[in-house]
Amino acid sequence: MGIAYVGGAFRAFGLGEGERVFATSKFFFAYGLEHALLAPLAAGATSILSAEWPSAESVIDTVARHRVTALFSVPTLYRRMLAEPAERLAALRGVRRFVSAGEPLSPQLVEQWRAASGGELLNLYGPTSAGATTLANVEGLVEHARSVTIREES
Repeated sequence: MGIAYVGGAFRAFGLGEGERVFATSKFFFAYGLEHALLAPLAAGATSILSAEWPSAESVIDTVARHRVTALFSVPTLYRRMLAEPAERLAALRGVRRFVSAGEPLSPQLVEQWRAASGGELLNLYGPTSAGATTLANVEGLVEHARSVTIREES
């Protein structure tokens, strides 16, 4: 699915007005700028901002305290959250959309996340120079997805 405008990924994922969005990436990353500020504004959503650098503990606390409905983060943080006790992960059950970008997302992490959180971990791809998401998978289609090589390692 090609996304060519700010907030396009939000619409593709069924996110819109009334959502409570938390993106762990800061504004100096294109991923953070789009999904923590520009897309929520374009969609009429509330953006939850945090001045601190994200950790598994702080992300879970923020999700619980602000009743986040859409979480945008990177695979490293999703992996770190999986290391938290199961009772801490229960705070994530109210999140409707978990979205990952910025690093390669493995099929193993997608499965581990689903088992631990009950939610599907969606993947975005968009070069920083584009300033917007250019490829995304849509909920319910992950099990039918196939790997696509973006660039061969030399």
